[in-house]
Amino acid sequence: MNVSSVMNLLKKIIIVFFSVISSFMTIFFLLFLIYAFLDNKIGYISCEKFIGFSIFITVIFLFFRYKKNIQKIIKNNKWRFRMSFTENENFTENSKSAKNENPDTQLRYDMSRTKIRYRTDQTIVKVFLIIILAVLLLIPGSFIKNMVHERTFTRFNAFNEVSGQWGKDQTVNGPVLYVPVEYERTVHKKVPVENPKEGEKDYKLVEDKETYIEYMHILPEKINVEGRLYPEIRYKSIYKFLLYRADLKVNGEFFLKADKEYTKSGKIIWEKAVMEVGFSDMKSINEIVKIRVSEDILLFDKGLNNNDFYDHGLSCEIDLKEKQGIQIPFSYDLNLNGSGDLHVTPIGKDTSVKLSSENPDPNFTGNFLPVKRKIEDSGFTAEWNVMHLNRDYPQVCLEEFPKNKLKASAFGVRIMIPVDDYRKISRAVKYLLMFVSLTFLVFFITEAVTKKKIHPMQYILAGMAIVVFFILLLSISEHMCFINAYLISSGATIIMIAMYSYTMLKSGKFTAVITSALTVLYTFLLILLQNQDYSLLFGSIGLFIALALTMYATRNVNWYNIKYSNENEKIQNEDN
Repeated sequence: MNVSSVMNLLKKIIIVFFSVISSFMTIFFLLFLIYAFLDNKIGYISCEKFIGFSIFITVIFLFFRYKKNIQKIIKNNKWRFRMSFTENENFTENSKSAKNENPDTQLRYDMSRTKIRYRTDQTIVKVFLIIILAVLLLIPGSFIKNMVHERTFTRFNAFNEVSGQWGKDQTVNGPVLYVPVEYERTVHKKVPVENPKEGEKDYKLVEDKETYIEYMHILPEKINVEGRLYPEIRYKSIYKFLLYRADLKVNGEFFLKADKEYTKSGKIIWEKAVMEVGFSDMKSINEIVKIRVSEDILLFDKGLNNNDFYDHGLSCEIDLKEKQGIQIPFSYDLNLNGSGDLHVTPIGKDTSVKLSSENPDPNFTGNFLPVKRKIEDSGFTAEWNVMHLNRDYPQVCLEEFPKNKLKASAFGVRIMIPVDDYRKISRAVKYLLMFVSLTFLVFFITEAVTKKKIHPMQYILAGMAIVVFFILLLSISEHMCFINAYLISSGATIIMIAMYSYTMLKSGKFTAVITSALTVLYTFLLILLQNQDYSLLFGSIGLFIALALTMYATRNVNWYNIKYSNENEKIQNEDN
């Protein structure tokens, strides 16, 4: 190859490169204008999906633009192939020894080399074409991901609608004493002066005493919460939700110290104290809440005097005069509706919580885990013990109380149906490229071993069958358990590809091989989805085995001279 040939080749490469880039930029700009015009109707599209769709349109555009050039190249290659002879594979080796004895033999040897070179180029082109097809199938995979996210969001909205009517996540906050403290301070007041002299002010400053009120929060010494959660099933459209009804018994005690231990300058007004109980969702309260304090029974009223401690809750006035130095026991019952979480805040100096339920799938959440738990098929029982040393707020607070720390210290249990089908499907879609690649690999190996050509369109149809599998899995899993949906979807897809393979190969043996390979592949994916913690280990081992089997199956394939069984017949027909 001389210098001029190299320069012409570089020139052609540069022209093709700028043609592809200019076409892509033009199509990208036009699609961007269309998207900007139809933004309200189409909705948000990520940058990756937009670029991928632009590349897809560019490939189609370039194909139809240079269709005649492609047909011309194929025609020239067919002419080169017609010049080759159709002797058996041993002809090449025999020709090497006899090529110098006869000029005709030399010509036939050169033609045989041309034939082998063409077949090698054809194999390389087909491999690259299969890779491009596998990558292009990621475009419908991105739409499936959007569909999964959309269905997840739809289910989330349905759950919010049901929980909004029944009761949302519930956080139970025990009773807190809200006690006013009277302080006295010195202020300077302006007093007008009668008949002030010229140049003097018409007022004078006079010292005076005034009182103001601040509030003190006192948390209980002990608080015990014992309750049972009763699951409730509710339906919304095609979705099934697990709610709960909680019966809780709360008891504990306060211990009030002498006034001087709380404040040295203020006067505590114990007879005007208020007891507050906090809730995160007032709609979920089913019964009137009565609290027994010592021998008195008090009735809670809706609402709080302020939001210094709780955002929502109940309150009642209580006279604590002459209660200092003694224990003040309290107890009350709660009947609540809720969905999702049931949390308790550890406001006691010693907080003990015991919860039980018939639900066998609890999820313990919050800032503390249970010290004891027992989970069986018939339900669970869990116990928590939290000291005041484990949290980050005081027992008595005369200043602004840190409500954010109070919320962060909550703990409890989550009662929900362990629905992770959408998450499993979303993870499954991430394996789309691997799925398509391994399926195409099975087809390509079968093509190389059986010496029967498989058209790229047949590769595309097999890949689209895999895409449809994920859509089937998503739609069927919304109406039955994930395992059954997976078995139905994968079984239907395997049968469809197997029947299509039989029509292509006309061989029951190799159709059985493809069917077995697809069955192993879908079983492998199910194992990855069901064992998330070991998915990386199983995935790497599976890919290693797939590569080893590929090497074994193609150990006798001559990649430089893949001769298809129907190749010579087609050439003879074209020559005639």
